[in-house]
Amino acid sequence: MKSVFLVIFTFIACVGTLVDNRIHIIANEMVLLLLALGVVYQFLMNGFMGIVYGVISMAVVFVLFMITLKLTKGFSTTGSKIGAGDLKLMMAVALITGYPDVLTAFTAMSVSMVAYVLVGLSTRMMSMKSTFPMAVFIMIGLVAGLFNGVLI
Repeated sequence: MKSVFLVIFTFIACVGTLVDNRIHIIANEMVLLLLALGVVYQFLMNGFMGIVYGVISMAVVFVLFMITLKLTKGFSTTGSKIGAGDLKLMMAVALITGYPDVLTAFTAMSVSMVAYVLVGLSTRMMSMKSTFPMAVFIMIGLVAGLFNGVLI
């Protein structure tokens, strides 16, 4: 059963990444689908407590994200470049992976994003003012968080 969910979540991750890269939108329908599948996945894999840990992970991600936005907004003259779709997608990833795999998910997301930015800056393909779609990095985190238990 876990393999079926891994394939479904990986497929959604690929499609979501393509859409965000093409039109810079993370569809609410995709996030709602991920949330619904995440609840079912958590219940089947970890029981009711899996859902509880997933919801707690969502709340922690939301609070940390809001604190980060408040702290960094003062440094930006044009406001935040992170969209609401990114936040919703990160919260869906937190629910799906749950604790402790959410830590792996966000570590993988952060490492892949930093690597992308460093390569972009070093090759001069990006500048400090460049923006880019974040769904690919969030989805890398989702897949890493899901495969964390499979690979170890």
